[in-house]
Amino acid sequence: MSFSESSKNSCNIESPSAAPMFLATLVAFRFVVVLDELAIGYCFYGNIVFLITLIKELCHAYHRKEQLRHTNNQGKFMHELYNN
Repeated sequence: MSFSESSKNSCNIESPSAAPMFLATLVAFRFVVVLDELAIGYCFYGNIVFLITLIKELCHAYHRKEQLRHTNNQGKFMHELYNN
């Protein structure tokens, strides 16, 4: 057997010994790609949820601040009304 014949046989995907290894490599690669896509999707989803939560908390903080300012203004008005 010459060198060219041995190299053909070792790289031949259709040979019975190489097919299971090649298939296992493809399955493993696809499994890693799916896990990677899930991880990226989960991180993206987590970031979106974080941003939405942050915006909601900022809105609630602003609303509480406005309520306190309104309550303080009413208190000042009542204080001025009764003291004058």
